[in-house]
Amino acid sequence: MYAQGARPCLLDAALVQIVGATVQDTATLAGNRRLTVTDGSGALVVQLDTIAGFRGAVLASDTLRAKLDATGVLVPTGAGAWILLPRAPADVVVK
Repeated sequence: MYAQGARPCLLDAALVQIVGATVQDTATLAGNRRLTVTDGSGALVVQLDTIAGFRGAVLASDTLRAKLDATGVLVPTGAGAWILLPRAPADVVVK
């Protein structure tokens, strides 16, 4: 993943994939599910937007400590961190 140290000019809006990240925390913000994940290189927020088709119990709160693979667009927060936005439910696999 290494998103924590990614340079904005290189990865802003890039399509990236994370594999085997561990879900550390979950939250809901404005109806969108937010998962904080890590692969050991730092935390990354994966946001599951309702606009992209993530609704209801796509990923329930009991996914804590689950392993996650996801593909999506990497977006900077403006505070030196990144959010990964999967494009559709098929872009996220919980193991």
